[in-house]
Order: sequence, then C-alpha cells, then structure tokens
Amino acid sequence: MKEDDVKKLAEIRKMLIQLIERTERELELLRACMMIVDEELAKTSFTTAEKLLVKEKAKETIVPLVEREPWRELSTVTYRIGKQEVKLVKIYYRGNDLRIVPLIRFNVSTPPFESFLVNRVLEGMKKRDEEKIANRQLPIDKKIDYEIKLDGDIIKEIIIKNVIEEERVTSIKNAVKWTFTRMYEKYLR
Repeated sequence: MKEDDVKKLAEIRKMLIQLIERTERELELLRACMMIVDEELAKTSFTTAEKLLVKEKAKETIVPLVEREPWRELSTVTYRIGKQEVKLVKIYYRGNDLRIVPLIRFNVSTPPFESFLVNRVLEGMKKRDEEKIANRQLPIDKKIDYEIKLDGDIIKEIIIKNVIEEERVTSIKNAVKWTFTRMYEKYLR
C-alpha cells in the first residue's frame, strides 16, 4: 500500500471517529430532552407521553400488538452425557422480552440459581439500569425487570422484560446455560 493511501485511510478513520463521537453526543442530548419532556408531562398529568400513546393504542385494540405476537424459540440449552443429549431449558423471545422455560423440574433453591442467575446477573442488570435512570441515560419504562413463576418450589418459567441490547440477550443466554447446567449436575448426584 502506498504512503498516500495510508494517509488517506488514516484521515478517513479520524473523520469516522469524530462523526461517531458527535452522533453519540447528539443521541445523549436527545435522550436527555426526552426525559425532560416526560418529567414535565408527569408533573401535569402523572402520565408520560409514551404511556399516553400506549393508552390511545390500547383503546383501538383490546390486546397490545406485542402480546398478540407468539413467543419465538431463540435457543435450547442442552447437556451432553456421552452421546446422549438432555434438553434442559428453552429460551423464547417476543419483542424485547425473553422467556426461559425449564424442561426438567428444577427446584428454585438449587444453587446457583438464586446466587448467580438472579442476584448476580438479573439484579446486576437492574442496578445498572437504575444508575442509568438516575443519570438520565435511560427512561424509567425501559428498565430491565423479571418475574419468576413457580409451582411450589419448582421453576415454571422466568419472564425477563426490556432486554433491549443484543449484548444483554447474549449475556442472559450464557448465564442461563451455565446456571441450569450446574443445577442439572447437582440433580444428577
């Protein structure tokens, strides 16, 4: 590659970095403006503009569009014993929500379910979102949340709402795989 070409590529790279930085600043400013608008609306009507729009749409349709969509399978967590493969958990998605359904009767008290998946991963994500909300980087209604449905002590399903970032989807999938694999190993003993 010629020296002139290298210089041109370096200039292009520098321009791209500046463009990315400027765009990120603009995006932060837009998010801050949106939060100010929501706060002002909340002072007068106790309802954010987004919630008002959702209410208007709800009047038009009985069931919100997202809830009418079927859950789609994202992946299956398996455990291999020799040539045999045991299906442990299915992970589904719908919009920005994930649904984790164990295929084996796992007890909620089996480690590392609560200590790792709930307290470390899911609660950790909630705390990071709360910090972003406090710093006005994330709207309140976009905070990750979860619900664990049980039948007695048996985990029926876990619904995780507002999994917006692809990085979080991957992180949750990996955490679910590691957690339920360890739980199954304890189940085998």
